[in-house]
Amino acid sequence: MAFPTFVGLGAFASSAGAITPVLPAGIATNDLLLLFLETHQETATVPTPNGGTWTQAPSSPQGSGSFGANSSARITVFYSFYNGTQGNPTTNDPGDHISGRIAAFRGVNLNNPFNTSSGGVNTDVGSTTTVNGGTTTVAQCLVIGCGATEDDGDSIGAWTAGSGLANFTEMFENIHTAGDQGLITAWRAEKATAGAYGNSTATMTPSGQRRAFMSLALNPVNISATLAVTLGGASLTASATALCAASLGVTLWGINPTASAAAPASASLAVTLEGLTIQAEALIGRDADLSVTLEGLVSDSSAVHELLATANITLTKLKLKAKAQHVPPDFVGSGQEVNRHMWIGMRFGF
Repeated sequence: MAFPTFVGLGAFASSAGAITPVLPAGIATNDLLLLFLETHQETATVPTPNGGTWTQAPSSPQGSGSFGANSSARITVFYSFYNGTQGNPTTNDPGDHISGRIAAFRGVNLNNPFNTSSGGVNTDVGSTTTVNGGTTTVAQCLVIGCGATEDDGDSIGAWTAGSGLANFTEMFENIHTAGDQGLITAWRAEKATAGAYGNSTATMTPSGQRRAFMSLALNPVNISATLAVTLGGASLTASATALCAASLGVTLWGINPTASAAAPASASLAVTLEGLTIQAEALIGRDADLSVTLEGLVSDSSAVHELLATANITLTKLKLKAKAQHVPPDFVGSGQEVNRHMWIGMRFGF
């Protein structure tokens, strides 16, 4: 299991009408796209997805102030998994103005991208800007914070990361003069272990401006692994859910349960990880010990979900070990069997 990773940003867009934010460069199929949109409490939608599917993120939108008023702010977030062919989406014209930007992330759970979310607003009092924390249920989530304020004269100072967050990085802070102006910002940070993370704060200049903020914790790629062992007619199947969609299978052929000799057996191990198949084969004797370790999913040249055969891959964290040992029977007198058993063991470690 590994943290989702940041891929890149598209160009910032703003207008008194609709906008067409640009997709980031270097994206690959199944990368998660987050579209951050800022308005003055007006509703933002994506009526022209241009071949993609855009869904509003949990806890979105968050807003403060009156609809379309100068002293108001709203942050809205949509997400889409890049399908390999979709183009730049176009928003609606919400009224006064809209601004936005798209960020891309790799290694996010396709079936359940968001582990937790939260949102809130800061009214037109004070200068402390707060992005609410949350509680994750799995390790190695990537937490995304984002927000909007009401004016192009606004500025947000250095962030203080919430407790439990590491490698805090601001991705962008953009202002614009379309309509009644505004500011939009986003950051990312790592949450290494499951559990609570605290509020992240910054000082806004000038004070007394309305602002709205959200946080989203991205789930790492989910792994459901099944390991099956068949040994001379006896079989055992075990399954484990850790975090990446994968299937693991081990089958041992050629061992005779009644043979006293350590006859060699051909064994194969197959790993399928979201379209990528890795094969390993070995020639073994009576005692078989096969193991596979999946350690973080790193590729030097290809997307996580469509790795090429030539890509360098590191697989971490998920450890599945199957060990099979055949103990031949003992015979007494005229062939009466007094001891005949088979032992198959599995160990799963995370």
